[in-house]
Amino acid sequence: MRRTLHVYGGEFPSIDNTTAVELVLAAGLYKMHTLVTRACRLIVPQSAADVFPALLCVANMSCPVLESKVSKIVQEETEDVVYSEEFMDLDAKCLEYISRQETLSVSE
Repeated sequence: MRRTLHVYGGEFPSIDNTTAVELVLAAGLYKMHTLVTRACRLIVPQSAADVFPALLCVANMSCPVLESKVSKIVQEETEDVVYSEEFMDLDAKCLEYISRQETLSVSE
């Protein structure tokens, strides 16, 4: 833990979800797994309106910290996710992640 604090400069400053996602993806690219985990903790999705940054992370790399939160939102608020403006900008991995969910809540 001490080495992590030294390497990453202690506590993270307060950053927005977009910046946190960029940090997660960059850290994942360079295989900095500890930094990925710490940065994932900064992304806290609460609903379909703000799940997309976290969805991008879990669909493109291993983010166990976010996995259950994102799955729950995608499964319980599927229609809100699909009808949001951000849905049209999702990459193939995000769409695949959504389609792999056990259940999706949609009305007929």
